[in-house]
Amino acid sequence: MAQAAGETLAQERLSIAARVMKSSLDLAGREPTMTAGLLVLFALVTVSLVAPFVVPNEPTKINMDARLEGPSASYWFGTDAFGRDVFSRTMSGGRISLLVAASVAVLAMAFGATFGALSGYFRKVDAVLMRVMDGLMAIPTVLLAIALMVILGASLQNVIIAIVIVDTPRMTRVARASVLSLREQPFVDAARALGAGNGRILLRHVIPNLMAPLIVMGTYVAASAMLTEAYLSFLGAGIPAVDNPSWGNIMAEGRGFIHKAMWVIFFPGLVLAITVTSINLAGDGLRDILDPKLAHRI
Repeated sequence: MAQAAGETLAQERLSIAARVMKSSLDLAGREPTMTAGLLVLFALVTVSLVAPFVVPNEPTKINMDARLEGPSASYWFGTDAFGRDVFSRTMSGGRISLLVAASVAVLAMAFGATFGALSGYFRKVDAVLMRVMDGLMAIPTVLLAIALMVILGASLQNVIIAIVIVDTPRMTRVARASVLSLREQPFVDAARALGAGNGRILLRHVIPNLMAPLIVMGTYVAASAMLTEAYLSFLGAGIPAVDNPSWGNIMAEGRGFIHKAMWVIFFPGLVLAITVTSINLAGDGLRDILDPKLAHRI
């Protein structure tokens, strides 16, 4: 009897795995661009994570005898002004750039959901909070980020904080727009009629329904955060390149040699462009799946 039960359990697991595989293949067929974006993004994340163990050269090793060498079998992406392997630095730099993107997206979603829910649900809070957000959005993104970096100082943590402050207003407006619609829905009225307080309604009914639009917006914020970090590093206000190579500061170090060693900027810029494009493709597919109006269109 125990053997029969074990065989039944194994068959059920195989059946579940088959259904999951079939659903995944069906989804890939319906959303090929999203699938392509996710596959490219997964490959880049995997390479960045394993880069310290597989790159051919130490990313921070200086070799003045090999400075500004072009792409070759020894140095696939060439070398920079200090003789460091651009390929190794590019692959290792992905960890910092992807960490910035993921951290900013998660934090901006958390703050955006909180501020947007409070602003959209309470009119008095809305009158004050959204004016602050409007003021932040009135300042050009890069200029505000540079000003914050001047105040906070150059470091990975401060870059994340600065970009979160810059991107939170956009996330807040998206969340607020959804809350303005959700607070008029029948399920909110029903919860209020049953005696639920405002805090319970927000936590149990409003904020969970914000996740779909915020997740979609989070993909675009992640892509924007990577570009903003590259802008800051390129202008000298980003992450120090000494021990933390990122795609932005690798390009920043090579801008003075662009006429004689274009590869120092070209290859990190190409990888950055591919990553941002893959994130945007994944975001477009998620929007089509999570938006009920688009998911059920004929």
